[in-house]
Amino acid sequence: MQEHLFGKYPGFSVSIKRIAAEGDLVWIQCFTKNDASDHGKMSMDIWRVQEGKIAEHWDIIQDVPADIDPSFMFN
Repeated sequence: MQEHLFGKYPGFSVSIKRIAAEGDLVWIQCFTKNDASDHGKMSMDIWRVQEGKIAEHWDIIQDVPADIDPSFMFN
């Protein structure tokens, strides 16, 4: 997958904003950009872990609106 992603978007970047875990849930919030001209996307992934393995996964991805500062999505 990485070869495909970085082949299509050689300027792709990921900035991890938050990581947390509580009980059987782990979540991560990221800011991604396809290249320097991209305004970016906010993503959130949540995993439920059971017996040391991922039992469930949920995610949401949202474009950062072009008329706001991207840091607004993470404060």
